[in-house]
Amino acid sequence: MPRDQSRLPRIHARSPCVKSATAARREREVLELLAQCLSNADTAGRLSTSEATVKSQMTKLLGKLECANRVQAAILAHEAGLG
Repeated sequence: MPRDQSRLPRIHARSPCVKSATAARREREVLELLAQCLSNADTAGRLSTSEATVKSQMTKLLGKLECANRVQAAILAHEAGLG
């Protein structure tokens, strides 16, 4: 069983933002690709979005996961069974 699953982004049912489910799903997709050691450019290509968008999503993820950098987030994602 993954040990830090509680720190992964979740979809909040009572979120006031209609886009929250989409955003949470995309954050999880970015995290899964990070766990596969993909670069921002490769992640952007896989998700058909810009590299700037991926960088923005990565910054938000690092804050939510309380990780100092991509490596910590990748390790957390890998330990949680993503990627």
